[in-house]
Amino acid sequence: MNKWDVLRLSDNLVATLKETSFVKSKQIGGEILFVRPNQLLDPRNKIFGCIFNRDHSVFPAEEFSNEAALKVLEAVGLSSKIDKEIFLKCARVTEEEEDTEKAQILLQYFSEHFGEFMDNLEFMQTLANIKICPAALGEEIEKLYHFQDVAAPKDQNLTFMVLPVIMKSCAPPQVLFSTLGITSPPPISIVLRQVRALTENESILDHWTMNSSVEKVFSDIFAFLQGKFCLSLI
Repeated sequence: MNKWDVLRLSDNLVATLKETSFVKSKQIGGEILFVRPNQLLDPRNKIFGCIFNRDHSVFPAEEFSNEAALKVLEAVGLSSKIDKEIFLKCARVTEEEEDTEKAQILLQYFSEHFGEFMDNLEFMQTLANIKICPAALGEEIEKLYHFQDVAAPKDQNLTFMVLPVIMKSCAPPQVLFSTLGITSPPPISIVLRQVRALTENESILDHWTMNSSVEKVFSDIFAFLQGKFCLSLI
């Protein structure tokens, strides 16, 4: 490791190290496997550290986990950045663990870097089939849903009783809504179900606990229905 600054100048050596299974990976149960650098993730990446906090087998182990070793491994293929494949791997872990906090971290990253992902339709379609959206139905706590099963935050007054509303901080850019499956504004059938849910049970209005006032919710609903009615007359 001490001579790496000199050794890295050899293209042949670097190429050989990239293809050699010499890095220790500690599996669940304690077994040590030797793998190529590009089969592991850089633990210095905070998102990797968060998402894979239950599975350290994705990180270099033992003498390969110190700062000097990680610097060398990064130069020969250790994955230190989030590409499309790794993002999907993170998303699947989050879905499996049903972890809304991890989902928030991932989707906030996605929104900040969506330009790096939106050019690949296959990636978007795969992501749309993963339950990665933290959303709440009414007063329930957030759970993970598919994009197609949630409403956009701006439509929450039209849907919150009948369709989970994705957390505002996790909502993807609107330009990606249709690609991922989010319908905004929602279908009129959903809004009518919202009206029914709000009016069939008097206790909901008598013990109102939503962030928006009753007046604001019904004002938004009536504005939506009026807009639909006017369009039907055109």
